[in-house]
Amino acid sequence: MVKTNSGPGVISVVCGYLKVTKRSLVLRFLLVGILNTAFGYGMYATFVFLGLPYLYSLLMATVLGVVFNYFSLGKVVFQGGRGKSAFAKFISVYVASYLFNAYLLDTLVTEFLVSPYMSQGICLVPITTLNWLILKNWVFK
Repeated sequence: MVKTNSGPGVISVVCGYLKVTKRSLVLRFLLVGILNTAFGYGMYATFVFLGLPYLYSLLMATVLGVVFNYFSLGKVVFQGGRGKSAFAKFISVYVASYLFNAYLLDTLVTEFLVSPYMSQGICLVPITTLNWLILKNWVFK
């Protein structure tokens, strides 16, 4: 068996960057957000590719991402989970976020005839901005 050194793993690299950015809440949110977004969009795109309707795909991706996102954002970005109350608030934010995202997604797909893949990519900007503001000022304050 040949032993190779492929360098530091993804988690080690991310943790290293997070140590460097310990004082920058926005930068930590962006770095963790990239990981969370890749996971969520990856799940969404996979479900659409498998033939599920785009709104059902969005729901499934949101449900799968809630727990992962809570711990990654709560622990790494906002420095602590804040207990059951914060988790309940977090879930309510994601329910509202899903509803707003579903409305935007459906509008782009049905009214503007944009593909479901591109539409969800477009939705990421307002949804991410809204989530940042609510999480920072209400859930993890």
